[in-house]
Amino acid sequence: MALFPEGEMRYPGPLGPLREGANWLAGKAGVPLLPVALRVVLRGYEHPEAFVWIGKPVPPGEEAGALGGLLQALDALLAKTHPREVPEGFREVLRGRRSLEERVLPLVRLLRP
Repeated sequence: MALFPEGEMRYPGPLGPLREGANWLAGKAGVPLLPVALRVVLRGYEHPEAFVWIGKPVPPGEEAGALGGLLQALDALLAKTHPREVPEGFREVLRGRRSLEERVLPLVRLLRP
């Protein structure tokens, strides 16, 4: 089951206040929580990219620190990576519609001396 513990879609930035639903469910089921950092960003081209970073399982009650750390690390990695490069440790799984610039780029490279 996937839950969004902040309870809403938020702009990139620090982790917002977490709701108790995930903790409560994990405690009742006796299972750990799996923190997942997710960012959808518009970087080098005209279409957004989604980045998903999965952390290590943590006991209920410790998810805020784990999730906050994952989000900070993901934001830092995206900030230091050139917008037209795939960040280190990531791979492109699904390619959406290419922008006009992406479609013309091979021709531009071919014509450059």
